[in-house]
Amino acid sequence: MTRGRGMGENQRAQWIMSMPACAKLKVTLQDLTGTGFQTSDIHKGASTARMSRDKKDISAVLEFLRLRNPFEGDNTLRNIHTGEIAHKSVNADTARIVGKKIISTLPGQNIVDYTFKKSQQVVTLSSKCKAKLDGDPVDVDPQLLFQRCTTAANGMF
Repeated sequence: MTRGRGMGENQRAQWIMSMPACAKLKVTLQDLTGTGFQTSDIHKGASTARMSRDKKDISAVLEFLRLRNPFEGDNTLRNIHTGEIAHKSVNADTARIVGKKIISTLPGQNIVDYTFKKSQQVVTLSSKCKAKLDGDPVDVDPQLLFQRCTTAANGMF
């Protein structure tokens, strides 16, 4: 914000906290002098070119959704773009419930000592990566793969 010119945290806090008072003073001075910030009457979003481009974009989105209607048929979770059906362990649609369960277990525990168990976490569709081994799809846990790679790399150096 200051490009290294010596403004510390206290100065930044004071500057930010003074903004509402400065805004009131600015408006009062503009009213007194009869000046002010003004924009043109035509907003760029109201131009003919922008409206036709917006209409084209909306049509493209509607066509995309028409071909991949997420609201018809079964109740399985799936990727709207690829059509990939989520594994039965994916529970991203219940994230709020999972979060409330985690919060309900926190009272009376020291937050530093608390560990989130993998069984309590939300599983997303992207966390269930697929890899092919001999032509067969295999589930890959990216976090576990990263941990194993870093462990193996530590032994190399």
